[in-house]
Amino acid sequence: RNQPGLSAFPQPMPKLKTKPLPGRERFPEHTPRPLENGFDWLERKQAVDNKRWGGIPENLWCIHGKLYDLAPFIDRHPGGPQWLQFTKGSDITEAFETHHLNFKKAQSILEKYYVRDTAQQPPERYEWRDDGFYRTLRRKVNEALKGESGPTPTMFTICWAYLIGFLLSFALLCYMPNMYTAFLAGTLLYALFGIGHNFFHQADTWWRYVFDLTMYSSYGWRVTHAYSHHLWPNLELDYEVTIFENPPFMLKFLTTRGSTPWYTAFTAPLLWVVMGPLSWLGNVVSVIIMHPKASKRPEHLLPVIQLLLLWHFCGAIGLALKLWLVMHCWCTFLLMATSFGPHRTYDSWTEGDPNPQSDFGLHTIAATQQYLMDTPTWASIGLFGGFNDHIIHHLFPTIDLSRFPVVRPVLRSTAAQYEVKMKKMSLPQLQWGVVKRLFCTAFFSPQ
Repeated sequence: RNQPGLSAFPQPMPKLKTKPLPGRERFPEHTPRPLENGFDWLERKQAVDNKRWGGIPENLWCIHGKLYDLAPFIDRHPGGPQWLQFTKGSDITEAFETHHLNFKKAQSILEKYYVRDTAQQPPERYEWRDDGFYRTLRRKVNEALKGESGPTPTMFTICWAYLIGFLLSFALLCYMPNMYTAFLAGTLLYALFGIGHNFFHQADTWWRYVFDLTMYSSYGWRVTHAYSHHLWPNLELDYEVTIFENPPFMLKFLTTRGSTPWYTAFTAPLLWVVMGPLSWLGNVVSVIIMHPKASKRPEHLLPVIQLLLLWHFCGAIGLALKLWLVMHCWCTFLLMATSFGPHRTYDSWTEGDPNPQSDFGLHTIAATQQYLMDTPTWASIGLFGGFNDHIIHHLFPTIDLSRFPVVRPVLRSTAAQYEVKMKKMSLPQLQWGVVKRLFCTAFFSPQ
């Protein structure tokens, strides 16, 4: 595992010799239901949290083994009401720790809503020591940013440039309907994905909805990505790693979950292009059949409006549908090509691997890789969707991409203080690492 880059064929993964850390009990496996989504996952997590803490009333929130009634605070929550509405009746310790840079201020507000301690006090999933790596880093980052973690004026200029660029390219696609203009529009749509992804992690703003111009839902991704994936990367609680275990993907990255079919190392890239359409189609069908967890959101109609506009200007539904799919499938392929590697590579720690880390920051660094970190913001968004500087984003998801140049030296100096090594890899190395990881779970699974 310590041999870097492309130099070595994957060696057998070591068998799991140590038990999971205290507090990280197995997340219950289940038989996936048709059209299952992140809100089904939320229900299962709430059930686990209730069992762990001896019961969490549906109208309360649990943080560090204490129950709070945040209902009067929901509409005044600086990040917007959705975050608290999603998580009512569950343990939100990790979200509270990672989404508030000014932690003392957040704690002082939280104390006003204290109700009582939980009936049970089990070990937490992470350690949150004041002298630990993560809390030390958070204090230093907050001091460096001086309370300014939101988008800079330059960031808004970049966002407007990409949004206008996409609208012009889509107009060109309507006027000149061919494959070249479809790929151009898809490339700029991918940049809008990166912008929307950056903003839906933050306080509510209309910029988050440019994400919905793609075939993905900013509303749904706040659960599956911002909540599940960001707080428990590469653990069994990570929705984005376990969702790939289901058909048609059959990708088992966690060695605790069994073996991956050998052919998936070759078929995975082919499935990348259909991720967007499959996600959007799942939302549509869920609404049509009145799935109890369906998200009936007006922004989900944005891709439909694109198709109708293409049909109107092309005059032929077949051509319009083909170009619409090319645009979105190309956007999805770029997304998967640049975002899949940082967590799924052979060099990223994954549940079932030895040497788990209990500190949230150390775990995140072990489970996350990055590439081309010093890329300018405009290029990071346009070329990599903002996924290249991935460790900072995972440690502090509410910090805007345009603030990363201030955070980088703080992260490097704190990592040096705690003797933490952060790998610097290239994008091809990450992609090869994904193949190595899949081969190892196929042939060398400890199960």
